[in-house]
Amino acid sequence: MDTEAMRQQSSAPVRKPRILVVDDELMIRTILSRALASRYQVTTATNPQEALDILATGSFDFMMTDVNMPGGSGIELAQKVQQRHPDLPVAFLAAVIDEATQSRIEDLGAPLFIKPFDVQELLSMLELLVPQPE
Repeated sequence: MDTEAMRQQSSAPVRKPRILVVDDELMIRTILSRALASRYQVTTATNPQEALDILATGSFDFMMTDVNMPGGSGIELAQKVQQRHPDLPVAFLAAVIDEATQSRIEDLGAPLFIKPFDVQELLSMLELLVPQPE
């Protein structure tokens, strides 16, 4: 490969992985958006229906959703998303969780982050969980 071709290839913009964060709490959406912005392109939704609307208009590499939100369950959202986007990995966020809900999350094979979470630990886990775009 000649020098010009190498320079053009190396200067091509690298697409950041796209993450959809679904949480009814503004503070959580803000913390995650700021913490993830350097490595990921972050879009937020306040409820499951808004998340479904966003997913209908674009593609994402990963979704993080709160378990309990007004207007719907994050688990039900994940089940709907997996029907429409079977290759989209999902992780859950929760402040409080009962055994039955935790069991449902485990059945989905999805990771669970308990609020409050350590942002650095979350970033380290996302490095392993989020597929890198090609």
